[in-house]
Amino acid sequence: MRFSKQKKLRKILSKAYDDAHYATVVVVARKLLEMSPKDSYILMIFGHSLTRMGRYSEGIQALKESLNYIKYEGMPVIYFRLGQLYRDLYQLEKSRYWYQRAIDAMPYDTTGYIFMGTIFAVEGKLDEAIKMFRRAIACEEGYIDEAYLNLGLALRTQEKLDEARDCFMKAIEIDSGYKSAKIALEDVENALAINGSLDA
Repeated sequence: MRFSKQKKLRKILSKAYDDAHYATVVVVARKLLEMSPKDSYILMIFGHSLTRMGRYSEGIQALKESLNYIKYEGMPVIYFRLGQLYRDLYQLEKSRYWYQRAIDAMPYDTTGYIFMGTIFAVEGKLDEAIKMFRRAIACEEGYIDEAYLNLGLALRTQEKLDEARDCFMKAIEIDSGYKSAKIALEDVENALAINGSLDA
């Protein structure tokens, strides 16, 4: 009986989480955690849902607790969530700490490098951001197109427009429907054309 109740509640929980019904997630997750207090998946979405409701300290605590019970291969997901939460709270040193843990766990994937690069960019440390984005484009897995976009954006900020254009073109080559890359490419091509006409 308990198993069928748990199964039903997990189904409700998953649907609520997919639908971004965070209050429902919190209510159902609490009930499930009474039955299975060491369930890393429930702790993870419980924590994430709490933070989406603005209850950051409780959410962060649940996410960190989930690390005690999750299998190693699932840990980077929690690291990314914690990094994003601390970024949202503008606690960038803590954000970098969690993104570095994600990079250490998955050095072959672009995601950690992209997130770490964006933190450096927010801090105005463009050279460090560019190093991270260059490491991302060398990865075997992940969002290579997004890595090229972010590298291009950082280079555009430094007014290295030719290099930025090449990055945007590469991102579009990987994903022909990448709207953000197309807009950025149009921008740098316009800037290069205007700059060329002013020099003529």
